[in-house]
Amino acid sequence: MAFYNLLEKIGDGGFADVWRAVRQDTGEEVAVKMLRDFHNPDARHRFEREVRILKGLRHRRVIRLIEANVTAPQPFYVMPLMKGGALTRWAGQLTPQIVRGILTELADFLAYLHEQGGFHRDIKPDNLLVDAAGQFAVGDFGLGNNPRYTVKFTANAAGTCGYAAPELTMPGAQATAAADIYSLG
Repeated sequence: MAFYNLLEKIGDGGFADVWRAVRQDTGEEVAVKMLRDFHNPDARHRFEREVRILKGLRHRRVIRLIEANVTAPQPFYVMPLMKGGALTRWAGQLTPQIVRGILTELADFLAYLHEQGGFHRDIKPDNLLVDAAGQFAVGDFGLGNNPRYTVKFTANAAGTCGYAAPELTMPGAQATAAADIYSLG
């Protein structure tokens, strides 16, 4: 297990923070996602599920998992630092051809995920991370599920307002792949 120096917080979500960090032995810049509410068993389970999903996915558009420690006092995982930030940052600056390419690649990724019986449940520009070369990867699988890697998932987390399918706002709603297609649209 490598050691990392945390430099600055670059993102936060419902249950974790993401830090820009440097790996001590190589000097490589990375991103470290750390569970914030690490005393909460449900949050720990959700974080562990996200790591299992990332370990199991093999697609060019999935953020690469470098390493993880879900049994640490404060669970974390390490991924490449996507220096271009979230796709949201690029709003209004992309040509129609680039947008078409992104949507095509994202649809391809979702088809891959759905063929496995999984879903993301929070597809939005903030979860599409851009590297220094302008390529994107899908991140933040905290609301997702894939029965190959996990059984239990968070049934009451609906996703992000404005991107979540309307049926997910209903009490007792069951998330399906259709919710990802709605978010893609």
